[in-house]
This record gives sequence, C-alpha cells and structure tokens, in this order.
Amino acid sequence: MTVQQLASAVGCTAEITTKAADYRQATCKTEQADYVLVDFDTAEGQRAWLDYAEMYGGIYLVGDRWALSAKSKEYMESLRATLGGTVEERGAFGSSPPPSSAQAETAAP
Repeated sequence: MTVQQLASAVGCTAEITTKAADYRQATCKTEQADYVLVDFDTAEGQRAWLDYAEMYGGIYLVGDRWALSAKSKEYMESLRATLGGTVEERGAFGSSPPPSSAQAETAAP
C-alpha cells in the first residue's frame, strides 16, 4: 500500500514529510491517533529503514513494503485486523534506565 492508501484506510489524509530515493514518509491525524506512514520501493529498503528505526524505538505495523506507527501496541494490533501485516516492537539502543540516586550514593567513593 502507498502512504495515501494507508491514510485513507485509517481515515485521514497523508501529508508527505519525506521523499527519498526508495521510500516516502507521511504523517496524518485522526481523533484516535497521530500516524507516521511509510511506503517503500523494495523489501530491502524497508528492512534497512526498520533496522535504522531501532535506535528510536517504537511499535510498527509492518506489511508488504509499508509500515506505520501510532500510539500503542494494543492499538496497532487492532489496526492489524483491518490492514494486515505484523506488529513489530523496536527497542531504542542504550535505553537502560539511569541508576537511582540511592544506587549512585552507594556507588560513590
């Protein structure tokens, strides 16, 4: 699906934010959620984009050369019933929590 088709399926109009050599990214809003929509020219380009997105974290509904992101895993699961695809959760690199102040005090020399 294209970003325009994805936007139509969730009930909004795509506003293109990025046009690259192998993908288009758009945003749109409904009363239910704010969306990031992406379509890809190749499956390889899609995988590279998703691998890069790893550093930002997030939850994505991923289909055949398209992906979208919205508010929660549960919401993405509900969209999967309509759009198909699979829900992928990406963790941010270096996202471990900082030590608490009690731990920091104990660790101080």
